[in-house]
Amino acid sequence: MRDTASQMSMTLPALPPKPLPPVDYDCCGGGCADCELRRYQQDLGEWLQLAARHADLQAATERAHGFTHSQNDDMSLP
Repeated sequence: MRDTASQMSMTLPALPPKPLPPVDYDCCGGGCADCELRRYQQDLGEWLQLAARHADLQAATERAHGFTHSQNDDMSLP
Protein backbone atom coordinates (compact mmCIF):
# COMPACT_ATOMS: atom_id res chain seq x y z
CA MET A 1 0.00 0.00 0.00
CA ARG A 2 1.36 3.40 -1.00
CA ASP A 3 1.27 6.32 1.44
CA THR A 4 -0.46 9.43 0.20
CA ALA A 5 0.10 12.93 1.50
CA SER A 6 -3.20 12.82 3.37
CA GLN A 7 -2.26 9.54 5.03
CA MET A 8 1.15 10.90 5.99
CA SER A 9 -0.12 14.18 7.40
CA MET A 10 0.22 14.38 11.13
CA THR A 11 -1.69 16.78 13.29
CA LEU A 12 0.13 17.62 16.47
CA PRO A 13 -1.90 17.99 19.62
CA ALA A 14 -2.30 21.59 20.72
CA LEU A 15 0.28 22.92 23.13
CA PRO A 16 -1.38 23.55 26.50
CA PRO A 17 -1.46 27.16 27.66
CA LYS A 18 1.64 28.53 29.34
CA PRO A 19 1.27 28.54 33.14
CA LEU A 20 0.37 31.92 34.58
CA PRO A 21 2.62 33.31 37.29
CA PRO A 22 1.05 33.55 40.72
CA VAL A 23 -0.19 36.93 41.82
CA ASP A 24 1.28 38.61 44.89
CA TYR A 25 -1.42 37.40 47.25
CA ASP A 26 -0.98 33.73 46.19
CA CYS A 27 2.23 33.48 48.23
CA CYS A 28 2.08 34.02 51.97
CA GLY A 29 5.88 34.31 52.24
CA GLY A 30 5.93 31.63 54.93
CA GLY A 31 8.27 29.21 53.13
CA CYS A 32 5.59 26.57 52.60
CA ALA A 33 6.77 23.20 51.27
CA ASP A 34 4.22 23.44 48.45
CA CYS A 35 4.77 27.15 47.78
CA GLU A 36 2.86 28.69 44.86
CA LEU A 37 6.08 30.21 43.54
CA ARG A 38 7.91 26.87 43.55
CA ARG A 39 4.96 25.14 41.96
CA TYR A 40 4.84 27.80 39.25
CA GLN A 41 8.57 27.43 38.54
CA GLN A 42 8.16 23.66 38.25
CA ASP A 43 5.09 23.96 36.01
CA LEU A 44 6.83 26.55 33.84
CA GLY A 45 9.93 24.35 33.47
CA GLU A 46 7.78 21.40 32.43
CA TRP A 47 5.84 23.59 29.98
CA LEU A 48 9.07 24.94 28.44
CA GLN A 49 10.33 21.39 27.89
CA LEU A 50 7.00 20.41 26.34
CA ALA A 51 7.03 23.52 24.12
CA ALA A 52 10.55 22.67 22.91
CA ARG A 53 9.52 19.08 22.07
CA HIS A 54 6.40 20.41 20.35
CA ALA A 55 8.51 22.79 18.23
CA ASP A 56 10.91 19.95 17.33
CA LEU A 57 8.01 17.71 16.29
CA GLN A 58 6.45 20.51 14.27
CA ALA A 59 9.73 21.15 12.45
CA ALA A 60 10.22 17.43 11.78
CA THR A 61 6.66 17.15 10.45
CA GLU A 62 7.19 20.13 8.16
CA ARG A 63 10.47 18.69 6.86
CA ALA A 64 8.81 15.32 6.25
CA HIS A 65 6.12 16.99 4.16
CA GLY A 66 8.51 19.21 2.22
CA PHE A 67 7.61 22.50 3.89
CA THR A 68 10.32 25.10 4.24
CA HIS A 69 10.42 28.31 6.20
CA SER A 70 10.39 30.28 2.97
CA GLN A 71 6.97 28.78 2.24
CA ASN A 72 5.77 29.80 5.70
CA ASP A 73 7.30 33.27 6.03
CA ASP A 74 4.00 34.72 7.22
CA MET A 75 4.00 32.36 10.22
CA SER A 76 5.85 33.51 13.31
CA LEU A 77 6.51 31.84 16.62
CA PRO A 78 5.28 33.51 19.81
